[in-house]
Amino acid sequence: MKFEVKNELIAPAINILQKIKLKGLKSIHRSRLKDLLMTHLERVGKEEKELKEQYAKKDENGEPILNETEDGQKFYDIENREDLGKALDEFFNEKVVIDGGDSQVFLKSVKASLETSDVEWSGQESDYFVQVYDGFVEDKNENESDDV
Repeated sequence: MKFEVKNELIAPAINILQKIKLKGLKSIHRSRLKDLLMTHLERVGKEEKELKEQYAKKDENGEPILNETEDGQKFYDIENREDLGKALDEFFNEKVVIDGGDSQVFLKSVKASLETSDVEWSGQESDYFVQVYDGFVEDKNENESDDV
C-alpha cells in the first residue's frame, strides 16, 4: 500500500487526520503519517517560495523585489504572472508518495481508521476526506503471490 496526495492537498490531509479521534496504536500510526506529511508540507512551502523568487523582478543586487500591502503583508513583485501561474499549477498538482516496507502497517491502519471514523464531514472537508481516503492505493504487486 502507498499513500499519494497532491502538494496542494497536504495541509487539508493533515487537518483531516487530526480530526479523527483515535487512541493507542492507531493514534501512533496516524501520527507517523501526519509527521511525514508535515515534513513534505515544509518542503512544499520552501519550494513554492523558490518558484516565486525565480519569477520575481530583481533589484540591482539580484535579490527578489518584495512589495508590501497596506496591512503589512509582503509579496513578490512578479515579472510574468501567467508563467508563474502555470509553474505553480504544475507544482501543486505534483504528488507526494509515501510507501515502502516500513510504512505498510501504519498506512493500512490509518486507512482502516478513516473507514471506521464517526466524524461527520460536511462542505469542503467532505471533499478533502474523499481525496485523502482515495489517496490510499494498493500496490499492484501487493496482492500477487511470489510463487512462480
